[in-house]
Amino acid sequence: MTPEQNLLIMKWQLAATILMGLDYFISDSFREKANAYVKSYFQGMQERVDADVKQAFSEFKGKLFHVLISIIQINYWDTHHFEQTLA
Repeated sequence: MTPEQNLLIMKWQLAATILMGLDYFISDSFREKANAYVKSYFQGMQERVDADVKQAFSEFKGKLFHVLISIIQINYWDTHHFEQTLA
């Protein structure tokens, strides 16, 4: 690892240490508010990702017929071409 990478890792470890230390002193009411905010943020992010995945899957399903036909044609061409070279 380069010295820059080691320094970056050390900075992240220091930040994690500070955050874990602060967690001990945070009140329960503030922790509940923070957890609710973070949960809503990541839940919204997960919904957006799920919507993108569903859209990509539906597009793939729509094009699946064309992909299968192409594979069949390539397989037929390879087999037919191979038989002609043997003859």
